[in-house]
Amino acid sequence: MYHLERLIDVIVQIALTHGPTDKESLSVNDWILKWGAKVAEIQSAVVSDLGVFIATGELPRD
Repeated sequence: MYHLERLIDVIVQIALTHGPTDKESLSVNDWILKWGAKVAEIQSAVVSDLGVFIATGELPRD
C-alpha cells in the first residue's frame, strides 16, 4: 500500500506540474486543493482496477 501511495503522489505531481495548465499561477491553498482532488481521482481509478484484478485476475484494458 505504501508503494502504491508513493506512486500516486508521483503521478499527481507530474500531472499538476507538467499538465496543460502548468502556466497558471496558483496560491498554496489552491494548489493543495487541486492536489487533493487529483489524488482522489487517481485513487478511485486505482481502487476500481485493483478490485477487479483481485476478484477476477484480469488486468485493466486501458
